[in-house]
Amino acid sequence: MHRSYRRVQVVAAVAAVFLFFQAPGRAAEFSPLPVEGEVTTAELTEDGAFLVICHEAANRLTIWDVKAGQAIKTLDCPAPRYALCRGGKVFVANFGKGTISIIDPAKDWALADQILVGD
Repeated sequence: MHRSYRRVQVVAAVAAVFLFFQAPGRAAEFSPLPVEGEVTTAELTEDGAFLVICHEAANRLTIWDVKAGQAIKTLDCPAPRYALCRGGKVFVANFGKGTISIIDPAKDWALADQILVGD
């Protein structure tokens, strides 16, 4: 069955992430993702293939392969509060650190750069 991904809903209070699926002409469904630890936010890549899940308290990111339905990578990242997926990169705002981490999915989700912001 083909699914088109329209939205990601994050419920941090219960540490749950739900993907909202809706195929053309079919009823919508929510599918919970089994993730470990408290979830702060989540962001789909522009192509909808991956979900970047921020775990601020645990200082890590989880990369979820949407089609395979499983986590493929866990990355250390200082206090990741928000992620933005644009132009083939993932930009992560690191809360209270004054930095933005730039992750490159094309290089096995490696840290490509870290930008100092503020002041």
